[in-house]
Amino acid sequence: MRTFGPCLRFLVLPLLSLSLLTPLHADQWQQPTQQELQMKTDPSAPGAAAVYLYREETVDDSVHMHTFYARIKVLTAQGKSRADVELPYFSSFEDGSFRIRSIEGRTIEPDGKIVPFTGKPYDKLIYKQGDHEVMEKVFTLPDVQVGSILEYRYILDYGDHTLSSPRWIIQQPLFVHEAHYHFNPLKNYTDYTMMDSSGHETPINTLLYATILPPGVKVRAGLDGYDLVIKDVPALVREPHMPPVQSRSLRVLFYYAASTQSKDFWSDAGKRWSKSVDHFASDSPVIRKAVSQIVSPADTPEQKSLKIYEAVMKLDNTDYTRAHSAVENKAEGQKEKNAGDIWLDKRGNSAQLTRLYIALARAAGLKAYDIIVSNRNDTLFDQNYLSWGQLDDELAIVMIDGKPVYLDPGNRFEDYGELAWYHCFADGVRQLDHGTAFASTPGQLYKWDVQTRSAYLTLAPDGSISGQLRIAYTGDYSRRIRQEALKNGVEQAKKDVRSYWQSQVPTGVQLKMNGFIGIDQPDEAVMAVLTVSGTMGSNAGRLRLLPADFFEANAKPVFTSPKRTMPVDLGPVYILQDQVSLNLPPNASVEGKPADNQQMLPQDGVFHVSYTAKGNQYVYDRVSAVAMPLYAPKSYPQLLNYFQKIAQADQQPLVLRMKPVPVTAATSSAPKAGSAK
Repeated sequence: MRTFGPCLRFLVLPLLSLSLLTPLHADQWQQPTQQELQMKTDPSAPGAAAVYLYREETVDDSVHMHTFYARIKVLTAQGKSRADVELPYFSSFEDGSFRIRSIEGRTIEPDGKIVPFTGKPYDKLIYKQGDHEVMEKVFTLPDVQVGSILEYRYILDYGDHTLSSPRWIIQQPLFVHEAHYHFNPLKNYTDYTMMDSSGHETPINTLLYATILPPGVKVRAGLDGYDLVIKDVPALVREPHMPPVQSRSLRVLFYYAASTQSKDFWSDAGKRWSKSVDHFASDSPVIRKAVSQIVSPADTPEQKSLKIYEAVMKLDNTDYTRAHSAVENKAEGQKEKNAGDIWLDKRGNSAQLTRLYIALARAAGLKAYDIIVSNRNDTLFDQNYLSWGQLDDELAIVMIDGKPVYLDPGNRFEDYGELAWYHCFADGVRQLDHGTAFASTPGQLYKWDVQTRSAYLTLAPDGSISGQLRIAYTGDYSRRIRQEALKNGVEQAKKDVRSYWQSQVPTGVQLKMNGFIGIDQPDEAVMAVLTVSGTMGSNAGRLRLLPADFFEANAKPVFTSPKRTMPVDLGPVYILQDQVSLNLPPNASVEGKPADNQQMLPQDGVFHVSYTAKGNQYVYDRVSAVAMPLYAPKSYPQLLNYFQKIAQADQQPLVLRMKPVPVTAATSSAPKAGSAK
């Protein structure tokens, strides 16, 4: 029996999709019409920077080849960026590799002149983890100007022992005037088997596809395969804080499967996955010895769970450092076949460390289960889409006093008893005592993620500012900083934090990053310390206007549009606490103080700010908290009103009246006029 490995649907590792980017290799270039050449705007897409005139994608699994072709009309200067083309592909993935070849392109000027692409595309590595490698073919079409038509085409092929069912992402970032898709599946695909992540092979019995299409638009199935022609596809709606767009756009997703019945598929796939978890997390002398070193018989169940969690968290998580290839592991004599191997090697990826925690917890007498979920930041789980590949990350469930506690031992630096925001309200499949079941993770608690932002500032008579910022992070905030430092170094993490706050503080203020406190102490908050310099505020005669809120002075509005079509996902919920003290110069007095403000988002959010001016000191305390991240479009007006009122409060001015600074007489140490020194 032959086997096939990666399908194109797995090209979400770098959050990209081949069919989302570009499309097909027609035998001949289409010749532009006079109307296309003369087009300056597109009434079908008012204000668009560019539009697709035509897209085509053909997939032929019998010859293991995808072909793509695209025609794009540039309408504005912003649309010229479409000349930069990036095509991601798997250059190495377990039992199969993909290759992009036969890249051709040309630019057609508004007067009809054709400028062919004669350059050489270059390869860029965008992802590498162990034996998995994703590359990009990158090239730029020549002499692009407003009014140009851009055309390019290429072929993606793959090994003879690999099948690759297509993902037709119909809705694009640009309006599409016409698109044509065709899929010719391998006729004898039942001779192949599918291999899951645990290495289990399942016979292919059927070819299925899931669709989200406009009313009346259907995929045509015939002896020549599957065909779809569609016209006037609106551009993908991009709204702030929306759920994963790839889970909601118009699309046709083909996939090979062992069963046509949803219940049978998830039952069988769940059993195989659960069996692989139990095999990996099986008891062994190594695991029992490790448990005896970690816990004591007198520990409570919660103490045992915590100690095991902390022991696993100390191991090298190769998803944040560097995964070792099979060749390296063999050379070092490391097998990494089960939890005992991971414990001895002192390293593993996120899924392996999660399963190691489960093995240790079970050996300590605790009930522990695995749950695999879709990453909420990337995709939404759909039970009707019979693909295990939509499930991303494994978490652990441990029973403490009869209640489930959800843990994320594979997420480096995650606190015990907490989940990353993208693992909260996430759907997937979990283990039971007997079998598996669909399941969801609990929501995130806003108290997990706290940011305390303190500023100690002094304003000089000439408007210059000095002082220090101390910003303390817990929860998701601190975890992301530590992970960045682990992946790219502490200096890069410092640069990123400094860059972010530089974009938020008032114009004219300059920040210098001094460093972190507690970054190497995972049980503590991470504190960023920055030095403040520069100028703050603007003059209006004898008045000086300062922003009321130092940390939100240049913050972008959360929402601006009066209408909403997509649901809202705010991501992490949080508490922000600001404490700012500003010492005023002797010649300044407060003419106008911002008004205190309080807003409520019923059950889901609270905002409060109070301003105090006493003597030569101005102080404000601000608290903003959001406890629920997910909202339906019908709740958007209330959400918009809440954040708009917060923005209005943050943009109030502090008004100072500035008295003239007396000019003092020259002292005896100063040289007198006409004298030499």
